[in-house]
Amino acid sequence: FLLPGCLTVFVLWKMHVILKALHVGKIYAYGIFSMGSNRPLMPVIYLSIAVVVGYLLYILGQLLNYSELFTWAYWKKNVHARRWGIALFLVVAVKTILHYVAVGHNARPMDYLIVNHLIVGIMQPGAFVVSHVMFFGPVLLFLFFRWKEFCRAVQSFGPGLLVCMVLVMLFALESESRKQMNTFPILIPFLIKAADDLRLKTAHLWGIGILSVGLSKVWIMIHARPWTGRVLEFPDQLYYMNMGAWMSHEMYALQGFIVIIVAAAVYFTIIRRNVIRE
Repeated sequence: FLLPGCLTVFVLWKMHVILKALHVGKIYAYGIFSMGSNRPLMPVIYLSIAVVVGYLLYILGQLLNYSELFTWAYWKKNVHARRWGIALFLVVAVKTILHYVAVGHNARPMDYLIVNHLIVGIMQPGAFVVSHVMFFGPVLLFLFFRWKEFCRAVQSFGPGLLVCMVLVMLFALESESRKQMNTFPILIPFLIKAADDLRLKTAHLWGIGILSVGLSKVWIMIHARPWTGRVLEFPDQLYYMNMGAWMSHEMYALQGFIVIIVAAAVYFTIIRRNVIRE
């Protein structure tokens, strides 16, 4: 827990900066707020922060809970000069391409990106969980219920994948789920491995499929009426309720309730049944 603990202390310091700016009103010209998005649900802001802290300690605590990771023999076996050389070459190559190709006027300093990332993560308590489950479907709930098994599957593939997965979990604090479309696919092979022993029936697979289609909201006519420019109201909210910081508090509550119901259904029909059988 030493590494997750240090990271949590850093996050809490950044949260302190955010809270200070929130109380004096300066933050509403900063980052995501300067775009006219939603404001944090202030009566439960400390609960939102507690959810983030608990997430970091549990998720990273389990992911890094691998005794071999803290032995010299493990690193000697897995880290070689050739691999370091390839990694360094790739990093330099990508940075060089970005330097000459990327548009520079939208660039942001790292601290700006970190604070903005955390602001979106505490808009409402656990908003990132609600957004991701509604966007990617109930399959992500298996990640929560089978997290220890998932971690064991990842840990068996060496430090590179482990570090990559830590970064994916940190990026997941961003509740604008579309930004995770290039990171979340790496979860799927190890999630399948973690769910191998669940003995899913055909009815379960059909149920998960139907829920996935339902939660995806592909059946909603997003542009059925003209936009009003008021993103927190309908009809604009038909689109923005999937956009993290632009999700209204009312739609957060509704979608959060749906996620709780679906999670309970997955637990009692699949997870608990397998636990009892074991």
